[in-house]
Amino acid sequence: MSTADNFTTIFSFVCVHNSPELHEEHNKHFYGQFVQYVGNSCEHNLISVELVEKCIKQLKKGKAAGMDQLAAEHISFAHPIYLLFNFRSYLK
Repeated sequence: MSTADNFTTIFSFVCVHNSPELHEEHNKHFYGQFVQYVGNSCEHNLISVELVEKCIKQLKKGKAAGMDQLAAEHISFAHPIYLLFNFRSYLK
């Protein structure tokens, strides 16, 4: 078995899909809590373009992407104002 095959075998078990029943249970739990969520609208203005830009500059390049499949390079090439508007839309 090659190193690549061994790597594939080991890491193929890192993220396994739930059964449909478990997925439905997690989904109900999430949405049961989500409908009760009340965000703090004043927090939206605490995040500025300058803060986003500063955080982007601190990201370490060359690292593996996360569960969202975004690597630091994806974010660093996006304009900070685009990221700010995107982030704020998630807070609403």
